Amino acid sequence: MSLSVHRRRISMVLLAASEATIVGMVIAVTLLYSPSLADNYLGKTALFHLFGGAAVLLWGLARGIWGPISWPRSPILLPFLGFILIAGVAAIGARNVMLAWEEWLAWAQWLLLFVVVADLSRDHGRMRRLVLVLLSLCAVVSAIGLLQVLGYDLMSLPAVYQGTPLSSLGNTNFVAHYLEVVLPLAFAITLYGGWSRPVWSLPVRLAAASVLGCGAILLVLAGSRGGWLGVGVALLVMFWAAPRPADWGRRLLLAILTAGLLSPVAGFVLESVPVAGGGTAADVVEELVDSSWTKVMSTFDGANFSRAMRLLIWRDGLQLVQAHTWLGVGPGHYGLELPAYRSTTAQRQWRELMGRRGNQPYHAHNEFLEVWAETGIAGVVMLIALLAVALRVAWRLSRRPTEDNTCATDRSLALGGLGGLVAVTVHAFFSFNLRDPVSGTHVWVLCALVAGAMDRDALHGRLIQLAGTWRRIIFLALLAGITITGAYQGLCMLMGDVYYLRSRQHLAEGHGNRAILALRQATDWREHEFSYHHGLGQVALGMKQYGEAVQALSRSLELHDNNPGAVRLLARALLARQEGARAVLPLRHAIDIDTLTPENYVLLADALRQSSQPVAAIAVRRQAVSLRGEPGLLLDLALDHLAAGHADTALAVLAQTAHTAPRDAAIIGNLGALQIKAGQPVEGEANLRRALDLEPDRAAWHGNLGQALVAQRRYREALVEAGVARKLQPDDPRWEQLILQLERLNTTTRPDEGAAASGGKGP
Repeated sequence: MSLSVHRRRISMVLLAASEATIVGMVIAVTLLYSPSLADNYLGKTALFHLFGGAAVLLWGLARGIWGPISWPRSPILLPFLGFILIAGVAAIGARNVMLAWEEWLAWAQWLLLFVVVADLSRDHGRMRRLVLVLLSLCAVVSAIGLLQVLGYDLMSLPAVYQGTPLSSLGNTNFVAHYLEVVLPLAFAITLYGGWSRPVWSLPVRLAAASVLGCGAILLVLAGSRGGWLGVGVALLVMFWAAPRPADWGRRLLLAILTAGLLSPVAGFVLESVPVAGGGTAADVVEELVDSSWTKVMSTFDGANFSRAMRLLIWRDGLQLVQAHTWLGVGPGHYGLELPAYRSTTAQRQWRELMGRRGNQPYHAHNEFLEVWAETGIAGVVMLIALLAVALRVAWRLSRRPTEDNTCATDRSLALGGLGGLVAVTVHAFFSFNLRDPVSGTHVWVLCALVAGAMDRDALHGRLIQLAGTWRRIIFLALLAGITITGAYQGLCMLMGDVYYLRSRQHLAEGHGNRAILALRQATDWREHEFSYHHGLGQVALGMKQYGEAVQALSRSLELHDNNPGAVRLLARALLARQEGARAVLPLRHAIDIDTLTPENYVLLADALRQSSQPVAAIAVRRQAVSLRGEPGLLLDLALDHLAAGHADTALAVLAQTAHTAPRDAAIIGNLGALQIKAGQPVEGEANLRRALDLEPDRAAWHGNLGQALVAQRRYREALVEAGVARKLQPDDPRWEQLILQLERLNTTTRPDEGAAASGGKGP
């Protein structure tokens, strides 16, 4: 047997393996939903890298062994490559470079996947198998989602999501992202598959029709208005693009009349079908129609949450775009950089909208705005060009005349591809579906199927070829590098997420040290993920491991400095280490990006007081009081005045606060201690006894009461109170010293100052 025959056999085996790997990737990415992952979105991205890279490398080896490496010369390639290059330039200047390259790598893998699938789909059998895989997978996803609505959960969803049609996708918006790609394909095969040569068989078309029906029901139940709009526009474009027979008007009228005549029969059937919980199927359909119509009309309601949220995000996003018009902030950095460009008014409106949820936007809910912010104006122009060229390719193929039977199969596929691209493009104005690992993978697989169909009968000159040994070696080395990098990145994503979830479980079980160990491993696997460092710092702070907390939170802020929550945790750790001066600058930045959170001002005032800046601390504390006039903040303000030498002002603040909070033991007790210091022992004694009535087991109140009694020369009573304080707090040396002092006192001795309340709450 000749060497060329061996090469051909090996090449065919590798191509089959590449095809199987692509099928496995599409299935795994779509169906993955595991309770072992904290973020299934991240897990799906990891599987895409692992499987996608392997499929690309197998294809490259197959083509390299057989001869010159070639693939279709699709017009989609140039804008796709241009977008990748522009995004790469933007990634270089990103704050978190590794995160930016991680996002960039996903687009690079999609480009390579497009090339591979386009080449494989030039073979008619492979193209049909891939189409059938997409339709079959949609049937599975739809069945899982519909069963969830009926109460049969196959994915072990959290209790809060029981009964919600999430399928394996984790979010109703993600369900719409996926279905809007596949449903137009199912529609095209159902309606136009008979034009193929050879035709799509009747069983396949009936199966496609069932997929279309189940998927459409799931899309309606998902409640995504962007998905509804996208699919609706896609169907109109498909009707417009599809070649129509001469009597299409008569056929359409006949179909409408038939549907009208059969509607009473359908209504009778639905009314005769009982459903669980009482009522009939007709009631369920009527309720679904009413709720869907209400949801559609809510789009025009200014108070609608989804609409108001997007308008706020878009307004702030435009500020980010204005500041980074040309080069952007780097892929994956929209949510990280947005807080720095939100005005105080925008922060207030966002807080009023979110209420107690406190969510922060990580996506623009508009792909074009987000891409502009991340990659600059050249990036968004290239993305628009990419989608426009892809739509044009699908449009041209779908408009081929019906007499050209050599491309009939391609035409029905192109109509499905055209519809999917239209739906995705429309929805991209309201969501982030192009970067979703499930919908993004399906979009570029579908585009590749169309591109391969376009070039199936192409001449040799329409193929891109790499002839020559060195060219093939360099190209295969490049593929191997991207594959290995992607596989390693995917593995890091999976392992980091697994350890992060494990840390949450350890923490819930009360094992803080185990949680810290798990978080250390998570950061080892994915060091550039700021949330892992944030979590490690938070747990370490709770375990009073302040050194590790400072280190982890500092690293988190290096990766994402617009994170006021991490700044607050870092400030607490630094204050505990008596390093308040280091917290001043981060806290001022936290106030700039989170102006309405009083805790930022409280911590800054504490840091300023600890760094011997009491006057500045007073000004900041007053801002905290203006946002949240709680007694505790007023107490801190009084202590700031005391540290600044304004004892009279501190006394006045506490006296006024005591009138508004007469049942607050901390206010009353510290007022009494301050009155002792101000030479008012009688008033101090009265307030300390009031504090003891409210909080009888507080050692500081007993000790300070002893000081008040000493000032009145009532030493025996003072000794009793000091003894109680020592009994309640034996590890505090102040009370032992007070007792020794009282034992040495004579009738002319009095203490110089009152003792402070524990924890520093006192003069």
